[in-house]
Amino acid sequence: MWLLLIVAVVAVTNAAILPKGVPPSRASFYTRAKEFQCLDGSARIPYDQINDDYCDCPDGSDEPGTSACPNGHFYCENRLHTPQLLISSRVNDGICDCCDGSDEHEGAVTCPNTCEELGRSHREEKARLQTVRASGWEKRKLMVEEGKKMKEEKEAGVSGLKVEKDGMEGEKNSAEKEKNEAEEKEKEVRKIHDDDMMNKRTEKKRTAANLLFNTIDSDMDGKITMDDLKGLNYVEKKEDGSVNEEILKRFVNENGEADIEHFISNSFHSIRQMRRDFIANEKREKEEKDNGNDNKVEKMDEVEEGVEKHGNDDDIEEDVHPVEEVDEFDDNVPFVSFSDEDNKVFDAARESRQKYDDIKRKMDDIDRQILQSYFI
Repeated sequence: MWLLLIVAVVAVTNAAILPKGVPPSRASFYTRAKEFQCLDGSARIPYDQINDDYCDCPDGSDEPGTSACPNGHFYCENRLHTPQLLISSRVNDGICDCCDGSDEHEGAVTCPNTCEELGRSHREEKARLQTVRASGWEKRKLMVEEGKKMKEEKEAGVSGLKVEKDGMEGEKNSAEKEKNEAEEKEKEVRKIHDDDMMNKRTEKKRTAANLLFNTIDSDMDGKITMDDLKGLNYVEKKEDGSVNEEILKRFVNENGEADIEHFISNSFHSIRQMRRDFIANEKREKEEKDNGNDNKVEKMDEVEEGVEKHGNDDDIEEDVHPVEEVDEFDDNVPFVSFSDEDNKVFDAARESRQKYDDIKRKMDDIDRQILQSYFI
């Protein structure tokens, strides 16, 4: 007890004998002695020259209570409020900077001590902020607890979704196997049908090509020659009416002839088209020749009489679409519809695909729900 009392007395005594403007943290440097050492160690001066309004130390440490040193600082104790450090130029400048008025100690102005009032306001604001912080801390704890609860609920929900998805994995694999088997059967049926159609087209083309080949093969020796081609009235002619041999050479081999295989592969379609174009041109020329101006006038008279008789153009029946000549060299094959058995295979494949897609869609939806749960 006595030791504590002695320490307290010494502390009060030291504070009382400190030069004006010295903060308690630097009290040990201002112990009364014969000499004072500048705090930067640059010089030693008599202790009595502290606060003599003359700057002796380069760091301004010898003038803590005056404005003599431009780089010095003055300590305001501001008891019952907050201590502060002023730059030395504000000491005795006629303006009250310290709430206890200690910076204007020469008395040029009278500074009231407002530290108690300011300290009380400061302490009240501090207490208010502490209350706000305590309230915020309690809210934070509640939010943390709510967050933990939400996390646990989401994890429980995600766990349930994962269990549901895992349960669908076997169903999806089974549906995928069923789909693959059904699609394999579907592929086989379509291949059989496509092969059959291809064979029919090939056979039809061969039959039509044989017919046309035989009409060109004049000596029936199984070969078409350049002379055979020149004898055709529908081959392309030059301007002088002679046969264009350069075009005909495309239809034969290097020996100037073509057997049935060469004809089918290289000549059939081109020669058939030449024949069709020739027939169409002849037919068009004949129709233009037959339908002269006189026939047109007569036709118009008949139409007018018909209108007067029937009163409506729609009642006149005219054969404006004569039956076209059948092309015996046509190699088109009409599409053959699939059988009922084939359609059953297609239906099974379609249903298996739908079943698999439905399961996969549900699993994808679950994946999306799991992903969204981490961001909500």
